[in-house]
Amino acid sequence: MRKIGSIIALINLIILSSCEQPFEPKTKYVPKLVVYSIIDPRQSDMIVRLSHTYDPPGYDPDEYRGPLLVPDASVTLRSSSGETFTLAETTLIVPDIHGNLFVSAYVLKQIKLREAERYFLFISARDYPAVSASTIVPAIQYITAESILEEDAALEICHCYQFSFTFYAGTAPKGYIARLWIRYSVDTTSALDSIEVPYSIEKQGERILATYPQLDRLADSQEESLSYTRDAVTWVLEQLASRVGDPHKIRIKGITFHLLLLDQYLYNYYSVAHGFNDPLTVRTDTPDYSNIEGGLGVFGSLAHRSLSLKLPHSLLQRFNFVDDQ
Repeated sequence: MRKIGSIIALINLIILSSCEQPFEPKTKYVPKLVVYSIIDPRQSDMIVRLSHTYDPPGYDPDEYRGPLLVPDASVTLRSSSGETFTLAETTLIVPDIHGNLFVSAYVLKQIKLREAERYFLFISARDYPAVSASTIVPAIQYITAESILEEDAALEICHCYQFSFTFYAGTAPKGYIARLWIRYSVDTTSALDSIEVPYSIEKQGERILATYPQLDRLADSQEESLSYTRDAVTWVLEQLASRVGDPHKIRIKGITFHLLLLDQYLYNYYSVAHGFNDPLTVRTDTPDYSNIEGGLGVFGSLAHRSLSLKLPHSLLQRFNFVDDQ
């Protein structure tokens, strides 16, 4: 009994002593640079957005009111082929929740960044530890398309068709987004517009549930094949006809497949920010993701390709559209 009493006394002592240690969710504030930059070879300018961490007065980050600018920083980009570039300082108009209207940015104008190249980013600023990061710009080796058609030439009716696309990514990507758009204009004077084709449609009573592509993980083989069927394309054309009203005013320009490849850092960052594309749950364990050594943020890259095809003439006649492909 004496032994049990000693154990109980020890437990009570631990509980009482732990109560003397107040719970503090905030840790010690450590000033760090926060970087956001995505290399996109389609763009003529490269931009690095730069801010810093902050210490709110309470426990709500929105309570912080103060500037987040990082002036006079040294921002350098180097390529694996030996080129070195120095980015110029500027500011962007980006209102935030802290009452600021501007954010620091560093820009490299009229630069041709290449696929399959590794780029290194180095940043130093007064009062903050220096940071660095690197990325390999994804490379798209090829995209092929196959249009499977079965048309009755006499009746000019398209019985069955399917658009299939295959692409091979050669270097560095982890994820992709593939989207298919029908290009059109209304009359001859309006600007070119487009409407997206879903992967699939499903009838639920009188409703149509359309499923559109989202960010997806690239296969280990680096090759993917995607198909869009008759029902999906026909449904989109029906939506277009009802939207405009007079189908004779709609001039179809063709159909275009757009492919975006994301490197591992941009893919990981996007996946965390979007909760792994799960619309039915709320994540409470969302971690911060960063590939910035010594700081926070993301330095990633992407690549883009597009491929255009013609829609079957008989299909456009079925809707009384003008074939302007």
